[in-house]
Amino acid sequence: MGKFEGKWGNKKESFQDICNDILRNDSNLESFKRHPGYIYYIGNDVRKVHIAIQFYNYIFDNYGFLFDKWNSFIENDKLGSPMLYSFREGVISPGTLRFMKVLGDIMNNFDFSFNNIVEIGSGYGGQCKIIDCAMKLDSYTLIDIPESLAIAKLYLSKLNVENKLIYQDTDNIKPKEEYDLAISDYCLSELDDEGIEFYTRTILSKCKYGYFTMNIFDDNRKILVRKILSTVFSEIKEFSEEPKTSHHNNYILICKR
Repeated sequence: MGKFEGKWGNKKESFQDICNDILRNDSNLESFKRHPGYIYYIGNDVRKVHIAIQFYNYIFDNYGFLFDKWNSFIENDKLGSPMLYSFREGVISPGTLRFMKVLGDIMNNFDFSFNNIVEIGSGYGGQCKIIDCAMKLDSYTLIDIPESLAIAKLYLSKLNVENKLIYQDTDNIKPKEEYDLAISDYCLSELDDEGIEFYTRTILSKCKYGYFTMNIFDDNRKILVRKILSTVFSEIKEFSEEPKTSHHNNYILICKR
């Protein structure tokens, strides 16, 4: 059991307020992916068409087998009113395409059948939904602040996600004895050093594999974070983010225990 005591930049309080604004009225769930405050923090669903095209082409070239589940994946676009763009298979959001790309990365880099996944900074649960379309798990654990988890609970319940979901808010984390895979989409890299050490100790130490999208650009801090992660992972590989979602050089860490 543990309570996260680190800091997520200066973002936590304002993000709480934004989530509460969405939660005040259940009808807000119909358009929350365009909420001006929400997209400041979680904005993949409103990216411009050229970004969507880049992700579509990347999936087509590298993970074409995922298109077999297109109709299941686009269920992620039923709620929240994301931007939708037309492709040969139909209309889809850039956010769903990005979640598909992450799924493809995971299936490509880990030659393993997963039973338990934990996601640190799970947002509204979109990645969970996409993985649910492709993998039947014993459990999928979502970790986030209580207000964000409340949105995820509503969202995933309306989309009838079949995998067993475990919600762990940052005030009361009760980790399982072991996870197959940990996922973090920027959240881990946006924490302070204390926060990264906390999650490494309480969650990542129990994980066989890790998939982390990172946006740390200070070389000294990159070295420090890799040093922290190396206390629980014996192998850490770094890849440039592709397609790019920022003018910064974001990157991906593939970790194995």
